[in-house]
Amino acid sequence: MVTAYLRKLKTKLQFKNQNFNHEGMPLHTNIIDRTKVVLTHSQWAHVILGSIIIGTILGYGNYFPVLNQMHYILSIGIAIIGVGVFKVLQSSNWWRSLGKLIVLVSVFVGLSYYQTDLRIIHFNSYTSYYLQQEGEYLGTVVTAPEKVNLNGQEYYKYTIEIHSLHPYKDTAKNDYINAQGRLQVYSKVSTTKHPIRLGEYAVVEGTPKSLFLSKRKVVLIFAVDI
Repeated sequence: MVTAYLRKLKTKLQFKNQNFNHEGMPLHTNIIDRTKVVLTHSQWAHVILGSIIIGTILGYGNYFPVLNQMHYILSIGIAIIGVGVFKVLQSSNWWRSLGKLIVLVSVFVGLSYYQTDLRIIHFNSYTSYYLQQEGEYLGTVVTAPEKVNLNGQEYYKYTIEIHSLHPYKDTAKNDYINAQGRLQVYSKVSTTKHPIRLGEYAVVEGTPKSLFLSKRKVVLIFAVDI
C-alpha cells in the first residue's frame, strides 16, 4: 500500500512539475525576447547608408548650395539613423550598442565627407569647366595680342577673362549665364575683322579644347566679334 501510494505521489509531482515548466516557458521566452532586441544586419546596413548620405551631402554643401531635393535625402538619412538609435535603446545592453552605433555613424560620416571634399577639390583643381562646351564667351582681353605662326598660318594669340557664357544648348537658348576663368584664344589674322586691344570686351565663339589635342593638330577658338 505504501509503495503504491508513493508511486502515485511521485507521478503526480512529476506531472505538476512538467505542467509548471510548460506554463512558465512562454513567459520566460517573452522576457528574453524583450531584453535582447538588437539591430539586424539589414538595419546596420541601413545605418551605414544613412551615414554615407549625411556625410556626402555635408561635404557637398561645404562648397555648393544644397538643393531642396538634397534636404529631403538628408532627412531620410537622419531618419534611418534615428530608427537605429530607437531600436538600440530597447536592447538590454543599450549603452554598449549605442556606443557602437555612434562610432559606426561617426566613421562613415567622416569618411564620406572626406571623400566628397577630396573629389570636389580635385575637380576644382584639375578639371576644365568649359572644355568641349560650344558657345559664346564674353570676357575682357587681359593679355596683349601677339602674332604667332602655326602650321604656316598667322594667328592672334591672346587671353580673355571670362564674365559670362551663352552655351549652345536647347535648355539655354539666348541666355547668358555667369562664368569665370580664362581662355587662351587663337584667331586667324585673315578672318579677324576688328583690332584686338588690351582691356576691351570681346565675344569669342567656339569650342574650348586642349591646345594640343594630338601631336600635329592645333585646336582653335575663332573670334567673331571684338
